[in-house]
Amino acid sequence: MMQVSDYPLMTLELDDRGTFVAVGSENGNTTILELSHHLVDLQRNEKTLFLGVRLIQLRSIVLCYTRLCFVSYPTLCGAMHVCF
Repeated sequence: MMQVSDYPLMTLELDDRGTFVAVGSENGNTTILELSHHLVDLQRNEKTLFLGVRLIQLRSIVLCYTRLCFVSYPTLCGAMHVCF
């Protein structure tokens, strides 16, 4: 484990190949980290597992936004249907 900043982290971005990670902190500093090729190159079945985890994350984000919408704007969201 490594500490990137003494301030709360606000953003995390990967380059297209996943080799570099840019980490932005609350005070405006950006740290760029280079990952080991062992972490970058996907092994057998890892891509499927990664996509499955990402799908679960996206579903929970949609559910959170839907719940927030119904709490904040119940009449506006009454006709909205989100199905998975």
